Amino acid sequence: MNNKDDIEILIDNLNSFYEGNIPKEIQENSINKLAEIIEDDDLVRLAQPRGKGYWENSAKVLKKIGFPRLLIIADKMMNWLADLNWPGALIIYNIFLNLETETLQPIVERALIEADIEKDTVWIYWINELIEEKKIKDRFGKKYQIILDKKD
Repeated sequence: MNNKDDIEILIDNLNSFYEGNIPKEIQENSINKLAEIIEDDDLVRLAQPRGKGYWENSAKVLKKIGFPRLLIIADKMMNWLADLNWPGALIIYNIFLNLETETLQPIVERALIEADIEKDTVWIYWINELIEEKKIKDRFGKKYQIILDKKD
């Protein structure tokens, strides 16, 4: 078996919706092993992979990996903030909350533009909550303040 096969099996084991079929211990072992062995080019597979059953444990893997490695998928991770009720969303929110402002700001700016294009006012709301909690809202220019005013 090669590393790609190992990663595929480990991702399969992240599905927490079927806990009866995948024991919690196997899920936890898969979280830890993935955080150790996954290569940068495979990180995107953890950004809301497959169905929502995988998202909570995928977020746990991403938390273990941390920044700066996650920078390459940060924009995809920001999609989790479209609905903080989604599995793993609070984990991702807290990852972003703990980022340095200089790292977070351009990620947020790109997400705001995407959310505005999609007219996703709920996503804008959660992004706004993040930057208000981080106390950095005033760092965003007029263009972004206009988008932030569209929050639901």
